[in-house]
Amino acid sequence: MKAYCAECDTDREFEVLEQVVESTIGQFTFKYLAQIPYCKSCGNEVYIAEMNDHNLKLATDQYRKLSREK
Repeated sequence: MKAYCAECDTDREFEVLEQVVESTIGQFTFKYLAQIPYCKSCGNEVYIAEMNDHNLKLATDQYRKLSREK
């Protein structure tokens, strides 16, 4: 699959790596395992709407879990 890479200024093949991301929502800071797409040519992070939405859902779910435990 290809996505637009701002660094290369063209569509490029990308790879998805899992990365631990730290996020803060309200008073809660937490970590979750996100899927981050990177350009195979230059290594720059690229934007894939579906992956961004998926990662946002993971963060929101983690926040909801923590806020219920409090």
